[in-house]
Amino acid sequence: MKGWMSMGGAVVVAAAAALSAIPAAAQDAATVARVSVSRSWALPLFQQWSIRPYAAARMAAGDGRAYVATREGRLFAVDAASGGVDWVRDLGGRISGGPAVGEQGRIYAGTDQGKVYALAADNGDTAWEGQVSSEVITAPRVGAGMVFVRTADDFLWALRAADGGSRWSFNVEGRSLALRGGSRPALDDGRVFVGFSSGELVALNAGDGAPRWREAVATPSGRTELERMVDVDAAPRVVDGTVIAAAYHGAVVALDVADGQQLWKRNFSVYNDPAVAGDRVFITTADQAVIALDRSNGGTLWTQKELADSGALSAPVVTEEAVVVGDGDGRITWFHRDSGKLIGQIDLGPSPVHGPPLALEGGVVLALTDQGTLHRLVRP
Repeated sequence: MKGWMSMGGAVVVAAAAALSAIPAAAQDAATVARVSVSRSWALPLFQQWSIRPYAAARMAAGDGRAYVATREGRLFAVDAASGGVDWVRDLGGRISGGPAVGEQGRIYAGTDQGKVYALAADNGDTAWEGQVSSEVITAPRVGAGMVFVRTADDFLWALRAADGGSRWSFNVEGRSLALRGGSRPALDDGRVFVGFSSGELVALNAGDGAPRWREAVATPSGRTELERMVDVDAAPRVVDGTVIAAAYHGAVVALDVADGQQLWKRNFSVYNDPAVAGDRVFITTADQAVIALDRSNGGTLWTQKELADSGALSAPVVTEEAVVVGDGDGRITWFHRDSGKLIGQIDLGPSPVHGPPLALEGGVVLALTDQGTLHRLVRP
């Protein structure tokens, strides 16, 4: 690499010659099913990264770039069209939450040391550095002049977006055994919604953290701690006055945003974020099913078990036509949004894809394998 510059104990890579995208023509032919899926480039970002299915890599996109954070502490800004690396920032600690694209041209990420960073999107320079109580376990949520983060000790923190100072915090008494991850907060109309390892979803005033309501998404049952684990790891989705939430060893529920009243409930074990598009809710379950539900009543519209023997699935991502999912066998699969029919699939190699793909405009999907290669995929 070239262009390393020290900045206050952190490292910025202005140019990364060793990190160049490999043209698709130079790669081994990918296995494609049903519909042709082309691969524009593949960019090796790191050599090996041990990822748990419940805490897989996350990406974010904004202004033509993809931002990818590694557990080793590096944040990459990659040109989404060409695969060129615009900059790399070393945060000096394992990145455990983020990245997230926010206001004022900033990127946000949190570390296992409880540090939260706001960085300039164009060059990775530090705007501010904040501190919370423990490891950050979700991507920050930015809005209402604040940055909301969940921590491993079951706290939700609200930091000022201007300078990273603490505005308020809230916590519930969590369970001794929880999944390795957390529920990314959702923000809507002055309220923030977040799940906890107790199996509860809580609605708070965004301005001061005052609770509005709390509702159990799952109730512990069973003889062992493992059987009684009811973590709400999935990020809630808020749409048209309804909150969609899901829990491991629990259910998928729809709640009224005003008072938390349950509108419908389906008994599925889910640890990945649901996706909502139009009148449908899409989920991937702990037993490797991809399911479409009617958003109005929770009825099942279709169930796809094509990936049942593929190991843990990623969260679903929705494009204009399809629901896109990564799996433990290293494949990316496209299912038709309306019918659930498999309409495209590409094999990226032996490394699993546990992190959710990133859907961009024009049918482009970015996928990051657990071994650290970022792929740009296009399905015509």
